[in-house]
Amino acid sequence: MSVVDQLAPDALISHAWRLVGDEPLGTAAHALDLRRAVSSAYYAVFHEVCHRTAGQVTGRGRYTVTIPDVVVAHLVRAIPHRAVATACRQVEALRKTRPDNRWTNERVAAWHLVHVDPPNPPSVHLCAFAIALVKSLDFRQLADYDRLAVIEYDDAANAVDAAERALVTLREDGDTPAFQGFFTLVAMAARGSMRA
Repeated sequence: MSVVDQLAPDALISHAWRLVGDEPLGTAAHALDLRRAVSSAYYAVFHEVCHRTAGQVTGRGRYTVTIPDVVVAHLVRAIPHRAVATACRQVEALRKTRPDNRWTNERVAAWHLVHVDPPNPPSVHLCAFAIALVKSLDFRQLADYDRLAVIEYDDAANAVDAAERALVTLREDGDTPAFQGFFTLVAMAARGSMRA
């Protein structure tokens, strides 16, 4: 299996489930495995979002033009976690935005680029996905960086299950206007991160 295949979302989810195992073992090694499972689950969704964002930016899969894999790989690598989290928070804010203040900044305007008038708020599926992805990122950071945090078996299993469901949502709804708008927000947030 190539490194690219090992980093495919489904491979990361399978790896996360192997790390979680069938039951809590209560060993130091399994505690470390649970941390890695949380991280692998998050990265499965993160990589899928990055690939779909790169596809949105390049038009890959939508036009007859061929985009070299190396270009897509560079675009995927250029998307920071912060950009995805920013886009998720923008989606949540957009859901709460009143019609009279929809056009307050460029990221809100980006949302409207992919919608017809009158602008539609993000879908319920997208909002749930965005909230879950931010929670997954926060939990991944806890698992990866907080040495004092205890990651329980059930919490790790729930994190992997949530990531698996998020991938299903991306695959079922990823081509909808709502998710295409989200990928545009990710690209714009990544662009802003590169300028900073």
